[in-house]
Amino acid sequence: MSRIQTPLVALLFVVFATSSALSYWDQPVDVRFSGSELRDTIGQYAKIQGIGFLLDRRVDPGIPLEFTAKDVSGTEMFQLLAKKLDLGFCRIGEIAYLGPKDAAAKLETLLLGKRRIYKSPPAALRPLVQKIRLHTERLDTPGEILQGIAKKVRFEIAPGKVIPHDLWPELDFPETTAYELLTLLLIGFDATFEIRDQKIVFVPIPENLPLAVKKNSEPKAGSTKTTTKNVPLSDQRFQMVEVKNKTLTEFLQYLSESLELQVEIDKKAFREKGIDPEQRISFQLNQADIHEILRAALDPVGGTYQLSGKKLRIFPKKK
Repeated sequence: MSRIQTPLVALLFVVFATSSALSYWDQPVDVRFSGSELRDTIGQYAKIQGIGFLLDRRVDPGIPLEFTAKDVSGTEMFQLLAKKLDLGFCRIGEIAYLGPKDAAAKLETLLLGKRRIYKSPPAALRPLVQKIRLHTERLDTPGEILQGIAKKVRFEIAPGKVIPHDLWPELDFPETTAYELLTLLLIGFDATFEIRDQKIVFVPIPENLPLAVKKNSEPKAGSTKTTTKNVPLSDQRFQMVEVKNKTLTEFLQYLSESLELQVEIDKKAFREKGIDPEQRISFQLNQADIHEILRAALDPVGGTYQLSGKKLRIFPKKK
């Protein structure tokens, strides 16, 4: 078992990584950051690990960083770092994003929606599924960077909404789809994009996104070597769940995709009870488990459930 210790000039930056066939996000690491600024420190760490990193433009890049994590996965390291800084974390392929909590939650929701669109895109949109590597120079402007991405996939950016002038640090991202890059880089401006007449159009993020689900950012005690994917669903907790005026079917579809559940709704039984399963629901929970979430969604429509492993069955309550 080999370990790597990497000190950098002007800060204490120690990384311990166990040799492994696992990806960075799953492999155990020990880290200690001390004595330097947030953006530079994590930027250098990301380069060592071969991943990308973006700090939201609204977060002070000079925040003094004092952080230690031992024997956690790469994903958990960023989750713990975000918690310590009172920020949100979102992973986009091989890129880590840190920013305001609400922005990270919106980013996750926007990406989920766009992945549905681009899972089987029409021919005209296929260039946006193309994976490209992004490298920018220090002091490039976001407008220049976005134009460069559009050019690589042979799209034009429609005139109209102008991205405010800004000077960004060097970015070095592994290969990522163009639509994910656009979504990520626009989040700091409270914007996203649409395709109209074969042009990329920047638009404000809707005030009320339909869903926002973010898993608890702190790994459970005693489980630091276990990734969230391997933790039983019943043992996971969610930091925040918010549903606004969505049908039960829409909500369950979201759970199915985000948690990899096999969902079955007994619509015939609902009809026999005179219940419309397409009623709209709204609720918000903090620090909830899957059972609390399902009860909050199903109680208003007179439903209940059976959850066995990754199989979820929905049916009406007995009167």
